[in-house]
Amino acid sequence: MKKFAKLYASLAAIVAASLLYSCEERVETVQEGIPTSLTIRISTPAPAEISTRATDLQETKVSEIALFFYRDGNYLDKPKKVIRLSQSNLVLSDNNTSSTNYIYTANIPEDAGLTSGNYFLYAVANYNSSTFGDVELSKLEKLSLAQLQNFLITKSNEDIQMIEESLLMSGMYGSDGRITLKESGNNNFKDNIHLRRITAKIIFNLTAESGISFQPKTYSVYNCAKRCTLFERSGWTGAKGSFPGSLGSVATADSDFSDKLNVDMSGETGMSFYLLENVQNAKNTATTQKDREKHVSASDQSFLNAPENGTYVVIKGIYNGPISALASDEISSEVSSTQVSGEVSYTIHLGDFSTTAGGYDNY
Repeated sequence: MKKFAKLYASLAAIVAASLLYSCEERVETVQEGIPTSLTIRISTPAPAEISTRATDLQETKVSEIALFFYRDGNYLDKPKKVIRLSQSNLVLSDNNTSSTNYIYTANIPEDAGLTSGNYFLYAVANYNSSTFGDVELSKLEKLSLAQLQNFLITKSNEDIQMIEESLLMSGMYGSDGRITLKESGNNNFKDNIHLRRITAKIIFNLTAESGISFQPKTYSVYNCAKRCTLFERSGWTGAKGSFPGSLGSVATADSDFSDKLNVDMSGETGMSFYLLENVQNAKNTATTQKDREKHVSASDQSFLNAPENGTYVVIKGIYNGPISALASDEISSEVSSTQVSGEVSYTIHLGDFSTTAGGYDNY
């Protein structure tokens, strides 16, 4: 299940999104070590009523943000400077008519301790949020750039609902994190910080075709990941959720997952919840939507194609309608009526449901 929801935070000196910085050299010539200032603009996506977006301002707001400046060159063993900005330092722009983002601005003066030079700039927002992995900035401030990129957050509870005012987010400046602070004048940057939420928000809206009724009773979520990297990564070529390159392996042991069982849905026509990212590779190729949930056999109810630790949802409820609309494995051999009523369950693995090439294998 890829990270469905993406938050874009912009910083007039700040970010865009890819985890590993490029090897391409784009270092500008600048006299280093001179006190300097910068203007920051932070933008976050507006809520939208689709399954991959937030639906509340709480999910997009920036309550606080920490900026990690690593000096380019042989100075990446720890941040040169970490600047923390509280909500009082972030001014929400009056011009928030866009359907895609909210805009904040903030100024960092010379006396904040920034000096001119070439840097890598990373950002962590809402770090006091603990429902989906809290972080201690005092620990992050001691990490090398490589350690920060590989830092793991651990979910210490089994909540799948948001119970706080904001969600943990992270990002970097530009396409690779590189930024140049000039020696004099206010550094007012055109590029942005694109913050990504650590969580995916999953929304199910349940509807029935004409002549069919379905009354949901409960839903259960299996294989909820307990661990995730703080920063977004790319590639996903390893098996069972392993990450490419030096990022190592995360969420492969049984202890790295939990289940949320039998959540009441009485009177509801849908549900929504939040999960840490859990990307997995298919065990075997699935060519249809039904193949994603296929079991090995009637006696072996393990999944034939879905990954062992892939996240999936089971929705249980009462079905009323024609027997022809049910899958063959949902029908008892004793049933002869064309209209049936009874309890059924539906299993849905999270991931890419599209019909594009490889979509059915995307978990």
